[in-house]
Amino acid sequence: MYRYMEVPGPRQRMVLKEKAIPAPPPTGMVVKVKYAGVCHSDLHMQDDDVELGEGKTIRKGDVDPDYKFPLVFGHEISGTVYAIGESKNPDADTFEIGERVVVFTFCGCTECAFCRMGDNRWCAKALSNNIGLGAEGGFAEYVSVKNRAYVSKVPANVPMEVAPMMSCGALTAYNGIESVKESIKKWINWKGSATVLIIGAGGLGLWAVMLSRAVLPKETRIAVADLSADKLETAKENGADITVLLDIKDDIDTTTEKTKKALGGLAESSIDFVGAPNTLKCAINVSAKGATVAVVGLFGGSATIPVPYFPMKILKVVGIYTGSTLQFKELLAVVDENKIIGPKIFKYRLEEVNEVFENLRKGEINGRAVLEFDD
Repeated sequence: MYRYMEVPGPRQRMVLKEKAIPAPPPTGMVVKVKYAGVCHSDLHMQDDDVELGEGKTIRKGDVDPDYKFPLVFGHEISGTVYAIGESKNPDADTFEIGERVVVFTFCGCTECAFCRMGDNRWCAKALSNNIGLGAEGGFAEYVSVKNRAYVSKVPANVPMEVAPMMSCGALTAYNGIESVKESIKKWINWKGSATVLIIGAGGLGLWAVMLSRAVLPKETRIAVADLSADKLETAKENGADITVLLDIKDDIDTTTEKTKKALGGLAESSIDFVGAPNTLKCAINVSAKGATVAVVGLFGGSATIPVPYFPMKILKVVGIYTGSTLQFKELLAVVDENKIIGPKIFKYRLEEVNEVFENLRKGEINGRAVLEFDD
């Protein structure tokens, strides 16, 4: 038997339950969970809606009809191999019992053309099949992975409590950085330097700061904007060159001017980890010509942007949702090679997860929260 936390329905607290340990799928495995990350997107999954603005929302079932409660969350997972399926898997047959592993949980259905190409984000059945989103996840002592190809060995320089973030938090930040890299390089070639503005200094924003140091050209200035002075101080300690303390009471014009003043001009690219109307407007307003604006956050709402900005500024706006399996492998190598340990980690027990969610909603976790399980 093993313990897990189940969400009975939308906006309901998780309930501790028990059931038998599953047998491994034929080409998959069962992982004994050691750490499971608590991600801000879990809050949206629990609420089961995203605010679109003007009183409109979208539910997960509108996107994937097979997505249904009750659910077991936890899409950032590291642990050890507990059991291996009996069928051969030509893509992944080098695992041993007890080996340290990290799970790529955005695995989709694993069978459609998109999944076979290695970019499961396009899968029509992604939500209902992704581990910890639709399929049972890591807020449990054991988790079943139906294909061993979505499991990787944890590199030597990646701590087990850091490894879970490779599947979502760090991967999303890495994808955001990769999406703005071309614009940053272009400006560096033109004038010798460039600024990337990171909006939001939570767990993903801090990952973006550290990864920017590793993968963007050394001539890149890293600026971070947030409402919290404490979080900005943490960002500065982890490599931010410039910090911008925002005020929720400011109108967009004040926010824009405050940001421009701190930057000493415009940003050659931005990554918005908040995704609120005013954060997107600010990113657009402070964009230099030819900039890329990457939108990650799901805060919600709608924003009115002057249409001429897009052609006149030659802006590129891209949406970022996690990353591909190829980027997952790249990220593991980058974190291993550069010995990046990520934001400060706060450890909790499985039965404390409801309180962790409440703290996350209040913005009281200055780093990343993980659930820790016994060996």
